[in-house]
Amino acid sequence: MKRCLEGRRLARRAGLLVAIAAMSIAWIRPGRAEDLAAKIPASSDVVLITGDLLKLEADVRAFAQAIDTPFPPKPTLQNLAASLPFSQTWDPSAGIALVVNEFPESIDGPPTRFPRQLVLLVGVTDAEKAIASFGGNKEGNFTKASLMGKPVTILPHGKTLVIAENSEALAPFEKLDKPIADRWTNEEKQLEAKSGLFVWVDVKASRPLVDSLLGQAKEGIKGQFRPGNPAFEAAGGNAEMLGTILRWYVSGAQSLVGQTDSLSVGLSVSAERVAKNVAFNFSEGSYLAKEFADIPAARKDLLAGLPVTNFYIVQAIDMAPLRGLSEKMAKSLFELPGIADGVSEEEKAASIKQTEAIFEQIESFNLTSSFDGAGLSMMGSYSVKDSSELIGQMKSVLKAMEPMLGSMMMGAKLVNLPDEEVDGMTVTRFGYDLKDASPMMKQTFDKIYGPSVEMDFAPVSPTKVAFVFAGKPDMLKEVKSPTSELLGEERIKRIVADLPENSYATFLVGPFGYIQLIKRSMPDVPNTPLKNFTAPKELPSPIGMAMTAENGGMQFHGVVRADTVRIIVESARSAFMPKP
Repeated sequence: MKRCLEGRRLARRAGLLVAIAAMSIAWIRPGRAEDLAAKIPASSDVVLITGDLLKLEADVRAFAQAIDTPFPPKPTLQNLAASLPFSQTWDPSAGIALVVNEFPESIDGPPTRFPRQLVLLVGVTDAEKAIASFGGNKEGNFTKASLMGKPVTILPHGKTLVIAENSEALAPFEKLDKPIADRWTNEEKQLEAKSGLFVWVDVKASRPLVDSLLGQAKEGIKGQFRPGNPAFEAAGGNAEMLGTILRWYVSGAQSLVGQTDSLSVGLSVSAERVAKNVAFNFSEGSYLAKEFADIPAARKDLLAGLPVTNFYIVQAIDMAPLRGLSEKMAKSLFELPGIADGVSEEEKAASIKQTEAIFEQIESFNLTSSFDGAGLSMMGSYSVKDSSELIGQMKSVLKAMEPMLGSMMMGAKLVNLPDEEVDGMTVTRFGYDLKDASPMMKQTFDKIYGPSVEMDFAPVSPTKVAFVFAGKPDMLKEVKSPTSELLGEERIKRIVADLPENSYATFLVGPFGYIQLIKRSMPDVPNTPLKNFTAPKELPSPIGMAMTAENGGMQFHGVVRADTVRIIVESARSAFMPKP
């Protein structure tokens, strides 16, 4: 109860500044954000900067019109700002910034500490008139006043008002040694310059807080996924193993934070699309910084050869920057307690060695995951150094990993099936024996994958291996020689053109494919609106995501096109609000 009350007090205090900044947390174009960045001290832990707010309405209106969605009548910004004392001198074209001076070390500290570290920067046409409109008392360079019923301290900085709860939070702004931009990498500066909304976080400074939160998450998982958990035992699941894997993911997040100096996010919008970019700046000398430095140029053919499907996701990955990391993750997964019970140390070492050999073989891979009436299936191909050698390595690894996979798959055993000849290809086949599988796993296979759960591989050239999962061997013919290629569709061309050319990984998310998957896996409840959610005759562009890497850092890019959102909205209206 005490923590709850403290949390409410903290929220009320933080709301004083966040309420004003909330007007700008939207998709906007670049404006005069560089002016604000020059007035923010380099010691800041978190910086949020927007561009020209006057362009906000134009951009959001244009996007809203493109997706056929109503937008509030004009003038929205002026209406929002009317209650502010400095509304007559506010310059929305100058943008707005919200700064966190210092991260708390944990969420257990005094509730007053964090909001006192919040600072708001607002552009005005005349700082003296703006401050006079508050009717406060001047104390040196500061003015003590009230805003929305709460006490604030104001510091003028050219044509900018710097506002905080007290003068202590404004001290770094009063004596500015160097601006925050001096700490930004070239990639972060470029991202800030092209973004309408830019957020920069000093991850190194956040580590005590993040470690505390992630540590609490691991303890929570350990308590929830304990041996004998009745919810899992009833379904025949292994709660302890699932908890072990979840804690492994949390440990991975801790490792990422421990190797990252800063994180930045850039957002922008136009009438055609909304885009988000996220950049990780890894610590000099860290494992990740070394892995993402001096890597070969990205391949240009990652999506080539994939057949047309109503996919829910397409993945295409160049292994060059990810090979070492993938090997490291696989090795750490094999060594988790409970994962390889019953497997000797020699067998485990052999499996790890063979897995590393497979990663060394694979240059890149792509796959499309789709859903038809029978169930979920995946198909794609590996670009490899030697296709025959890869098939042999996969057989050895899967054979050695049978006990380990059986443990991880809750009793579902991977078995080698007889080879089959398909269209001149020798198909290596694997299937699942569900006789000893848990009820939960049997239900998952039946509900999601349908009657056929095979994993098939076939060399289609000396350097290419086609594969199918949860489909039929005949599907390999479509991978070998597609009737029509995904890259030939206009909707795919549009979204690919919106993503960086130098991507090491590309992901395309098909919204209507995902809806089919959800409908398949959800309980069979009558009159559920989602049951009426159907795909249009012409599918829209998918949501696009990509990963790039340069100078020891990693960047993620996401784009959703307006035509995609419009068609989703139209389908949702038909499903949830059918005409009488």
